Amino acid sequence: TQLAIIKNDAGKFFIPNVINSLGNMTPGEGYKLYLNADATLIYPNGSTLAKQGIRTAVTHTMRPAHFKFRARTGESHSVVIHSLRIHGRQPETGDEVGLFTAGGLCVGAGVWKGSGVIGIAAWADDERTDAVDGFREGEEILFRFWDAGEDREIPLKAAFTQGSGIFANAPFTVVDLESADVPSTFSLQQNYPNPFNSETLIFFQLPGNEKVELKIFNLEGKKIRTLIDRELDGGSHQIRWDGLDEDGNSVPSGIYLYRLKTESFVSIKKATMLK
Repeated sequence: TQLAIIKNDAGKFFIPNVINSLGNMTPGEGYKLYLNADATLIYPNGSTLAKQGIRTAVTHTMRPAHFKFRARTGESHSVVIHSLRIHGRQPETGDEVGLFTAGGLCVGAGVWKGSGVIGIAAWADDERTDAVDGFREGEEILFRFWDAGEDREIPLKAAFTQGSGIFANAPFTVVDLESADVPSTFSLQQNYPNPFNSETLIFFQLPGNEKVELKIFNLEGKKIRTLIDRELDGGSHQIRWDGLDEDGNSVPSGIYLYRLKTESFVSIKKATMLK
């Protein structure tokens, strides 16, 4: 019987010969231990507390600045990013990787430190609340990359070397990531969530480098906000609308139009603000 992983309630974890974001195990603290086979745990000499902590080399983590999610919802799924390549190169220090559900909800994120692996806790939905604030067991794991220097997001392709691409389907997941292929066509997807209260995400794809306008209008055709007015690389993109107009005022409840426009493509969809 071998130890698979040790986790604490803060989302830190230790996987032998892979990563240790947990630090030193401390007497009196609670931990979850997962083994690769059934076994009985017996403290030495029948004591109830260890006299010394277990000391191993620690992988220090950085706090994400871009991807937003709710932490410490109760249960977590540990994900180790073994390698990360963006357009054939390593990312820059401070770039981030976010973990998402298929519905577009961010459930965890990590920061590239320049070398090594990234350990991320993906947080499960807290079933004690009405809001969906984490993943649900059996949902697919999706990955997005944030380029801090250019302030843009791109989707990532995943190759799983341990575990699977499903949340909570194994004690932990180890994955190699690289930037996804550029799509072959334009598309503008439905915003998520919709209806929304304070903010929502708008997703779109470009088959190549394009001068892009993404604007919000009311049903009378009045422009409310310009979200993008610049050239973007080909690929999949998303942008957050915080429900504010051009002057920084919160817009009233109602239906709004968001329009994606390039030299050769125009698409319009509806978003509903509910307060």
